[in-house]
Amino acid sequence: MWLSPDTRTDTDPAAARMRAADRWGTTALRGGLAASSPVRPTSQWTEWAAHHARVEARPVPYIGEPAPPPEPGRAYAAIQIARTATGDGGWRQELPQVTVYCTARSEGERWLVDELQLTEAGQS
Repeated sequence: MWLSPDTRTDTDPAAARMRAADRWGTTALRGGLAASSPVRPTSQWTEWAAHHARVEARPVPYIGEPAPPPEPGRAYAAIQIARTATGDGGWRQELPQVTVYCTARSEGERWLVDELQLTEAGQS
């Protein structure tokens, strides 16, 4: 969800992030997102909305530094995500791949995302 906005249901790019955080995020992650500045739709969002587009995100092999080993109550992961925006009439737009670095924290029976860092392919 985080990397899969849908212009048919999301009001802006941040809506998908909030949906994901509400479902899989810690209270701290949700609070940080809620307190951040509103996200204004970009020209890319406007183009996607014109096509009624949604972004499909799929994991691809990650080649990079391994994530740190887990600690009691905390785990770390790194994953590479390929993304494609698809819309009405077969419209498609390939998007840059994203590397996601994630820290998860155990809260009772569940593991929830506590921190996220995203880096577009070719950026550091």
